[in-house]
Amino acid sequence: MIKQEGKRKWLQFNRDVMSASQLISQISELYEIKDLSIQDPEIEVMILQLSIFCC
Repeated sequence: MIKQEGKRKWLQFNRDVMSASQLISQISELYEIKDLSIQDPEIEVMILQLSIFCC
């Protein structure tokens, strides 16, 4: 966990060790997930590049 505000928590993980879906699966076995957001700066850059090249 890299940050916590009340019940909200921010996690960081190594994609070479575990996928996002594996992490979510493990967390959901222990806790009820009410809201989920996944941020990946590399994906955001790729989407931006695709939108520039495609449009």
